[in-house]
Amino acid sequence: MKMKNMLIGGMSLALVACISIGATLAYLSDTTTKVSNTFTFDNAIDIDLKEHPLSAWNEEEGKWDQTDWNYRVTTNTYDNILPNDVLQKDPTVKVVTVPDTGMNLYVIVNGLDTNMVANIDTTNTWDKIANVDGSTPVNESQNGIYKCKGTVSLNAGSEVAVFTTVTIGDVTTHLNDANVVINAYAVQNGDLGKDENEEPLTQDGVAIDALVASLAQAGD
Repeated sequence: MKMKNMLIGGMSLALVACISIGATLAYLSDTTTKVSNTFTFDNAIDIDLKEHPLSAWNEEEGKWDQTDWNYRVTTNTYDNILPNDVLQKDPTVKVVTVPDTGMNLYVIVNGLDTNMVANIDTTNTWDKIANVDGSTPVNESQNGIYKCKGTVSLNAGSEVAVFTTVTIGDVTTHLNDANVVINAYAVQNGDLGKDENEEPLTQDGVAIDALVASLAQAGD
């Protein structure tokens, strides 16, 4: 793409809103309508991941003109970005259905760097629990796997923003096109059983494995 003002030309940011495989993980309930045990997916977890379309941003009033969930999108493209621009970008997870056991919510974020900084709220909303490859201890990069704090309400209809803006750094050279990829994953509370080594499965462990795999699939 052509350079703009000899600085950054045509750099685009795209949100890939991939709900991870298993995002609708549900607990098993036992029914006795037959002599044999029948396990059914009951009270399944259901989440969605979208963001406002850039066209709905009202710069003069500093708010979104259209807030209906059905109007939101899974991809926005930002062209002709300049240094120090603040981009309105609000990938948000909507909780559709919650099991009786409750649930934990996780996201994986990848594609940010020192020239693209998101305002991820790690004070009130998210805890970084692993790096993008699932490793710990966590590094200082904003890329990684985040767990929604227990103080955040995760009821049906709740919306939890991953972040709301991305700030471009004070760069003076042309940057290649970039993608910010976000995947979301929800897992029930309670006993998840054991792994192949007969070790108890944990919510964090299951989510980390699924999100690392989802990021690899998004890159294929």
